[in-house]
Amino acid sequence: MCVSRYVDVDFKIQTSWDNIYQQVGIRSDLFVPALKNLISLGFIVKKHDGYYVTEKSHVLISKGTDTLFIPNFKLLSDYKFLKTLKPKMINFLYFLLGKSISPKANYTRTYDVCSLYKNHYQKDNVGFDLFKTLKGLLTAIIVLARKGLLEATFLPKSNTGLKDSYFFVNINDIKNLDDEEVMNRLLSYLGYTYTEDGRLGKNPGVNKYKITLKVCEFNSTNNNISNLAEFEKELSIYSLSIENIFSHEDIFKLDDNAINLFINLKKNLISLVGPTISVKIYRDALRYFLSEKHNHLYAYNVTRVEKAGSIFKKYYLMPYLKQTTKQIIERIRLESDFFFENEDIKVAEYNTLISHENFKGILKFIGDHADIITLKETLDMFNEPKVHSLISEYYPSALSGLENNMNEKIYNLYAKYVIENNVKMDIQTFKNNVIENVMPVLESHAKVTFEALISQFVESYDGALKHDSIKQETEKYHYSIAALHKTYIRSQIEYVLKGETAMYNNYAPAVLQEVYESILESKSVETLVNLTNEQQQLLIKQAKTLFEIKIRALIQVKNIQTNNSNLFYNWLVERD
Repeated sequence: MCVSRYVDVDFKIQTSWDNIYQQVGIRSDLFVPALKNLISLGFIVKKHDGYYVTEKSHVLISKGTDTLFIPNFKLLSDYKFLKTLKPKMINFLYFLLGKSISPKANYTRTYDVCSLYKNHYQKDNVGFDLFKTLKGLLTAIIVLARKGLLEATFLPKSNTGLKDSYFFVNINDIKNLDDEEVMNRLLSYLGYTYTEDGRLGKNPGVNKYKITLKVCEFNSTNNNISNLAEFEKELSIYSLSIENIFSHEDIFKLDDNAINLFINLKKNLISLVGPTISVKIYRDALRYFLSEKHNHLYAYNVTRVEKAGSIFKKYYLMPYLKQTTKQIIERIRLESDFFFENEDIKVAEYNTLISHENFKGILKFIGDHADIITLKETLDMFNEPKVHSLISEYYPSALSGLENNMNEKIYNLYAKYVIENNVKMDIQTFKNNVIENVMPVLESHAKVTFEALISQFVESYDGALKHDSIKQETEKYHYSIAALHKTYIRSQIEYVLKGETAMYNNYAPAVLQEVYESILESKSVETLVNLTNEQQQLLIKQAKTLFEIKIRALIQVKNIQTNNSNLFYNWLVERD
């Protein structure tokens, strides 16, 4: 039960065994064999990315169905309380939970009395056989009833001809009786008598009785914290903790915390797309995000609470969803109508199958959460007439949903920058300018915000010169973004050289300037704006090679040895 609250929707255990061990509070010589036993019995399996529980041990349902499950009661994770019970009693309680927890059955089930302890009436592999005697069973029932965990009703079977009488064992009925007195009354009810020497006599008639056991519904359950534990576990890779980064005035509270922006995105994705692929996409995006931004999380949280979540959604989660959408669209283009005849869609990248409803869910999630640029890029995937026709036929609501989201965002921008400023521009002209002029300027490394560009374009709009003015502003910002790209690439070159090249001396700044002029100045504006990640890496590699060649040549001319420690200094400071 301690593990249950850390189990994710795909059954992955989102915490360490060390954490579980600390909570359980038992000796390691007991904990380790117990864990190995759970694995050998198939209740827990180890996969390449961690441990998972199986459906044998963890079945999630919603209340109102007949599927059996064990709620994550707080009491069953209270190991100080459980230590007040004998192991057999705890096992008996779990046995009853597993057998009688169906909500429709009101947590109640009826058994033959003889099926709950070892005797010659008990059938093989039926019932509970850890109690060696009837007294052992009755003692457990009395103890559990006295603690308010169990209610028992003993009654004769209907076909025995015995008098229709009942014997109740619950916390109220036995509160004024001691355990021995309750035991004697129970034995007497079941037909037992004591011999002259004080021993309990034999009683074949016990087989004529049954017992109805109700596991009392506990007051509270543990909330599932697998999403929080997942984030915490991924952060620990970088020796960071949630409490240090996401606390407010040195106090960590989950309510109104920036962490919830991540958790809610995951929950929403799962609700729309299903758990199978959602958790895989989310985890890939989260790990990529933390690998690049873990050092910035504290600053994000101080600057603006929602900043980290917004960056994660826009630059990490959305690209994964767009890539999955692109792969599926390509299959639609190749397979045409045959694609829609299959019940499932194979997503090769994640080696899994999703339904058509799941794919519609991906499109809805993009529509609900993406910015206007991502929406435009997603809609562009459907531009090919063949694909657009098929999507319109089979997924009409999904496509129209994306288009409506796009138009709504366009109108919000139009109202903010055109209507509120009394600019005489119709919405179609505004939309065309945004799509044709503003969006092509933007690139992921640009530091100019999208709305800042729109504001500039609207301000430049003026009567008959509006088209020329917009083009001039576009060109102006195009070159501005190119300059930003140069600065970004220069910083990347310096970073790589600093980490991979030992040939730093007091000639480095001058040599680097020559490298920049040779590598970057020859590139056109269009080339710099449209550089892919692969092209950037190639550019950096060329710069590194050219730098080393020039440094060696300069050293040879000056007859300076590169291992002279007096020549080394922090040349990055001079650059700044």
